Amino acid sequence: MVFLLLAAALSGCGGREKGGAEGEKQGERDDPARLRLEYSVLKSELELAKNDSLYLVIDMPAGLFVIKQRGAVLWEHPVEVVGGESGRRKFVDSFTGKNRLYVRKVQDTHLYAFTEQSPDSVLKIVSETVRTTIERMQRVVPERFDITWGDGLILEIVTEIKGRPESRFSNLITSIRRSFQRQGRGAKLVVRMDAKRSVTFYRVAVRGLPTLIIPG
Repeated sequence: MVFLLLAAALSGCGGREKGGAEGEKQGERDDPARLRLEYSVLKSELELAKNDSLYLVIDMPAGLFVIKQRGAVLWEHPVEVVGGESGRRKFVDSFTGKNRLYVRKVQDTHLYAFTEQSPDSVLKIVSETVRTTIERMQRVVPERFDITWGDGLILEIVTEIKGRPESRFSNLITSIRRSFQRQGRGAKLVVRMDAKRSVTFYRVAVRGLPTLIIPG
């Protein structure tokens, strides 16, 4: 699978199209800075794909969140960014930082509100991978939850359902803590996701999950 990743990336970089609009795309592919970026992202994913651990890919150009294992896609879902291009760009810049980091590990998650779970067939595969029972993974459907990384990075996921908070006090304390974590640094990105599809994402996004960002 690692070799398939490399072959796909090389094919994408080496493909040639004809015509005026395609010529502009060709220029982008030949841009040295863009090529260096693609190489750095590819190299980072190849490292993640060397073992059996799950990892999350935030594909900004495609607007996709993808859960992978050894380069194979286990789950993917398009997301809608709330707040426009400026918020998206700030999140990407803060994630990569001055050192151009493309991989970070999840530090924390918090579920603000939820309702009861309905079946999600993808969970069977994921439950086997993360070594937990499907019944445990099917207890809640999130209304809103967040994921954090270092340097004040926060990803908030909202869905279309109306749920209930498990603890209003816990939500208040977490919100205060998130505010202190940022303190003028980092960025918060808010995205919308289908509620049922968000169940898998919420359960897999545990502390320590490697996260690869594809800027764009």
